[in-house]
Amino acid sequence: MKISDTLIKLVVILSIASMNACMATSTAVPLDRLDEGASIEGVWQDVKWGDLVTVRAENGGYRVAAVIDSQSAEEFSIQSSSWDGKTLSYMYTIPSNKTTVIASIGTLKGEYLAGKWRLDDNTNSGEFKCKKLMTGVAAAARRDDAGKKEIDRLLGKIYQVKGDLVVIASASMAQVRPHDIVYVYIDGQKARLKVLFPMMTIAKCALDPEDARFKDMLAAGMPVYR
Repeated sequence: MKISDTLIKLVVILSIASMNACMATSTAVPLDRLDEGASIEGVWQDVKWGDLVTVRAENGGYRVAAVIDSQSAEEFSIQSSSWDGKTLSYMYTIPSNKTTVIASIGTLKGEYLAGKWRLDDNTNSGEFKCKKLMTGVAAAARRDDAGKKEIDRLLGKIYQVKGDLVVIASASMAQVRPHDIVYVYIDGQKARLKVLFPMMTIAKCALDPEDARFKDMLAAGMPVYR
């Protein structure tokens, strides 16, 4: 009897834990049923391949404005993008291997967009998820700088630090040009980054030599301002 009682209690505990886990897990919401004011505009990253997908809000719907390989910084060529009120469909070609991909996004689950993809020759297909990297476009942000208040413009965030190269990501990269100066705050001080090579949603930058003391403090996720 004692063993049976113990097993019953264990089953009950596991069942409750499973129910709680299910309740804590976000449900997939079709894009046409998002809460009022909700938007998928922003930069999203494929959780498997790392590609950065930029979604723009446009004419009451959405458009895929860019798809970029986050590792090589190769920008894929967008062939088409359409919104039918429920699904965001798009097609792009990878210049380096001439592969054309047809994809569609239909649901939002927590911080993840979910969709399907296939090659245009139908030789391969599958599903994908993209995690929210940043939302919307640049916005005003208030920061402390050496004890004084000032309004800065939030551009994006540091995506990756590779040696002397700092890669930043933004939904509004069209605002910057080569040689522009952007910066991050470290211990209340500005660490300046010089833009070397801007693209649609990412830009390669280098830390200003005069701010070299901040090199080891730079990290992915830091807000970038201009």
